[in-house]
Amino acid sequence: LLIILDCTLLPLASQSLHSTLSIPMGRTFTVIGSTGHVGGQTCKTLLAAGHHVRALVRKTDSEAALALEKLGATLVATGFVEGDEQLGALHFDEKILTEAFTGADGAFIIIPPNLRSPNPDAEADAYIQLLKRVVLASKIKKVALLSSIGGHLPTGTGAILKLHRLEQAFLPLA
Repeated sequence: LLIILDCTLLPLASQSLHSTLSIPMGRTFTVIGSTGHVGGQTCKTLLAAGHHVRALVRKTDSEAALALEKLGATLVATGFVEGDEQLGALHFDEKILTEAFTGADGAFIIIPPNLRSPNPDAEADAYIQLLKRVVLASKIKKVALLSSIGGHLPTGTGAILKLHRLEQAFLPLA
């Protein structure tokens, strides 16, 4: 499930879905999770369509990151602290993320799973608040959030609950 938020507060109800999703060529997009399956495909699709991509990566020398760079993406190291993998998103640099979002026409946001985290709920909540601060500070106008079936439900969905909290955190920005 992909939720597209228009942070300019334009009424989307009067626009057709096609015109809402059509994107003029040559736009700049920031993509989180660029070396993962969904984020990687997002980057490749945007690059193939003639857009500029700022690919947020933990390691700029990884095979997946270098492949995206070869396709034309600009790699942006997230400031992830090597050796603190279990803390995941808590160690992403807010300033770097804000700079990567600033001036972009849109962003693709995903909450990468961190199976090593001692407290995945607290980490997800901290990451959601970090992303919200980044979106507000960067004044980015379009954000696509990756959610899931059940993301609209406030209870009973296990790990999907973080996506519900993501949706609820960003909904007021639309």
